[in-house]
Amino acid sequence: MSIASLAEQYRRQDRWRRWDEVAARLPLMPGQRVLDLGCGVGQMAARLSRLGVEVVGIDRNEELLTTARVDHPGIRVAHLDRRDLTPDRFGHG
Repeated sequence: MSIASLAEQYRRQDRWRRWDEVAARLPLMPGQRVLDLGCGVGQMAARLSRLGVEVVGIDRNEELLTTARVDHPGIRVAHLDRRDLTPDRFGHG
């Protein structure tokens, strides 16, 4: 599967998943910080941002992150494997 088709697969799946309902049930408050692990093309990070939280999406797939940056330019995303996370990585030490 090519990366372009992988990004498109994420977009297609978003159409039938019920992520808006999931996001609405999260106990989040505006201003909270959220780390979206494995953010892919950024759809959930964008939803969370619309709820008023500060979101950083991380993924180890740079091509998916490129799509996230294009689709959701206001969302901060970083190329990082979750296994390499440290408490101070994003200034929250």
